[in-house]
Amino acid sequence: MVRTRLTFGNTKGTERALAVDTVVYGSANGNETGDESTQVVLVDGAIVYKQDVLRFLSHLPAESIDLIVTDPAYSGMNQHLMLGRGRIVGRYDDKGEGGKWFAEFDDTRENYDEFLRECERVLKPNRHLFIMFDPFSLLSLGPMVREYFNVKNMVVWDKVNIGMGHYFRRQTEFILFACKGKRPLSRRDISDLWRIKRLHRAPYPTQKPVELFEAMIASSRDPGDEEFLVCDPFVGSGSAAVAALKQGARFVGCDISTRAIDLCRRRLESFVDAGVDPCQAGVCFDGKKAALATSKRCAKKPRAAGEKAGVGGAAAAGECLRTGDFDQPNEMPCQSQ
Repeated sequence: MVRTRLTFGNTKGTERALAVDTVVYGSANGNETGDESTQVVLVDGAIVYKQDVLRFLSHLPAESIDLIVTDPAYSGMNQHLMLGRGRIVGRYDDKGEGGKWFAEFDDTRENYDEFLRECERVLKPNRHLFIMFDPFSLLSLGPMVREYFNVKNMVVWDKVNIGMGHYFRRQTEFILFACKGKRPLSRRDISDLWRIKRLHRAPYPTQKPVELFEAMIASSRDPGDEEFLVCDPFVGSGSAAVAALKQGARFVGCDISTRAIDLCRRRLESFVDAGVDPCQAGVCFDGKKAALATSKRCAKKPRAAGEKAGVGGAAAAGECLRTGDFDQPNEMPCQSQ
C-alpha cells in the first residue's frame, strides 16, 4: 500500500489542487491490486475513495483530520425493528450494489468500537466530531462514544415535515456532538435545534441536506482557515463534501458503494466546474445571519473566466442565490419544496 498524502499543492501557479499519492490496497490473497477498490474521486479541494470505512480510516495518517462529520449507514434499526412487511428503510431483499438501497454498516459493538477508535486516532487534538444517529442506534451505540471522546451536546434535527412511522411518526434525527480534548465552538449563535427541511425524491437513499453539514462545519471551523480538513467516512451522495467546499474547507471521505462514488463524482465535478449542485437545490445555511434560512435557494457562483480558484472554487462559495437566479427548472430536480 502507498499511504495517502493529504496535502494541497500549487499547480500552474494558481490552482490549488489536492495532491495524493496513488493508493493501492492489498487483495484478499495478499497481492496488491489496482482494481476498482482504489477508485478515487478527485476535484479541486476534495477527494473521495471507494473503500470500506474501517480500511479507509486505518490508512489515514494519525492526527490528520480537523473535523469528522458523518451519517453512518446503521443496520441496527432494520435488523431489530422488523415492523410491518419490510425494512424501516427500504425492503430487506433490495439492498447492495444490485438493489435500490445501499449496503449497511454492520454496526456490532465490535465494529463500532473499531470505528470510534480509528476516528479518535485520525482526528487532531482539540478537534470536533459530529455523528448522526437514528433513535435505535442512539440508545444502543451512542454511549460508546464517551469511551473515546468528550460528549458535549446532542443536536436535534427537525425535518419540518412529518415522516412515516409505525408508532409516533418521525420528524427528527439526532446529531451527537463531541470533542477530542477541549475546543470551543467557533460560533456561539447557533442553537441545538436545527430546523432544516428533509429532502424529497433525492437521487440517493437517505440523502441528507447540504446545509445540515454546513451548520456542523461552520460551528467548528475558524473563519479563514483554508487548511481545515473535513472527513466523512460514509460519504453517500457527497452532501458533506459539497458543504465543506461551500464553507471554504478541504474534504476527504469514502464510501463502499460504486453507485455512491459515481453520483458523488458527477455532483462534485458539477459543483466545482459550474457552481451547480445537481442533487439538491433548496434551503441553505445562512452563515452571515447565523440562521438556518428557508427562503432562498442555494448554489455556488460559477467561476468567472480567469478567476483565481480557491478552496472549493470561486471566492464567493456558499453565497445564496435567489429563486429567480435559476433560469432552468431542471436545475432543481431533486428536492420538492
